[in-house]
Amino acid sequence: MRSLPTHRNRYTSELLANAVEVCSACHLNFASTRAGDKHRVWSEGKRVCISPLQARLEATTNKHGAVIYRVPKAPTQSPLLAPISEPEAFHLTA
Repeated sequence: MRSLPTHRNRYTSELLANAVEVCSACHLNFASTRAGDKHRVWSEGKRVCISPLQARLEATTNKHGAVIYRVPKAPTQSPLLAPISEPEAFHLTA
């Protein structure tokens, strides 16, 4: 399998996949535009960066050691099972 083309974060020199977004204000790496947008919020009429922790992003490390923040994957949900009604399941006769 071929590797994705790479580029460097021009501020930190970290090696990144082309799909990784670098914040122009704080120079952190984000796995998607959605993740980058979650950490840039409006405050008093201007956009500011909040910490990835405040934005509820999770940190991952790529194969080159660069830290990249991403939106956590949704937790897997087990399929709901229909409840068994007690009278049918545990009908006792005297």
